[in-house]
Amino acid sequence: MRYSHLLPLLLASVAFESAARAEERCYVIVFGSQSTPRLPRYTHTWATFVKASGEGEDSSKYHVNEVFTISWLPADLVVRSLRLRAQQGVNLDLEATLAYVLERERVSEWGPFQISQRLYEQALERKAELESGSVKYKAIDPNFGPRVRYVSDCIHGITDLDPDHDRSYYREVRRFGEAASHWVAYQFVTRGQFVNLGENLDWINQRLGLDNYPIVHRPPPQHRIWVFDR
Repeated sequence: MRYSHLLPLLLASVAFESAARAEERCYVIVFGSQSTPRLPRYTHTWATFVKASGEGEDSSKYHVNEVFTISWLPADLVVRSLRLRAQQGVNLDLEATLAYVLERERVSEWGPFQISQRLYEQALERKAELESGSVKYKAIDPNFGPRVRYVSDCIHGITDLDPDHDRSYYREVRRFGEAASHWVAYQFVTRGQFVNLGENLDWINQRLGLDNYPIVHRPPPQHRIWVFDR
């Protein structure tokens, strides 16, 4: 009888040790879309974040635990580039975003790239902030002043995570559409401490079903002077 009481404890101990050995990794995929020719009202920048866990160096065997997207758009899904007043915004998930932009825009992807757990958590907090109703959408939003806290375009919906650079570093009148997304991806690659550009992370695209969409997969981003970043 005494051994029968020890068995559950032994199993619990084994399960705990297995969970302790599991490693968590976080990733980001940056997307950009634009019409041809590129028109500001038909451009978009968004990012999808992925958390996976598993054991060993082969991340393709990891289990995807969580996926969320920051895709900030006007609630009516009509981008008015010259609108003076901010309006209610909406944060779409990945599937809804692709359905929206593919009606008239080409979609490009940079990544996936591995990021830190801290950046992943900050992105999750940013998503919650956008979806709380405290932030409004404006295609050309303020770069300075108190309104930066509650008015945002799609680009700054992501880049406000940057602790080192303000919105002027990601000015939408200089880069928008795929150019803006390329610039955002470049920041993740050059300033992240976990990026291994040689690692094959195609399994993430497969798990998310991205192979089913006509997406242009871009190479790792490189620095370009903004005048030529088109």
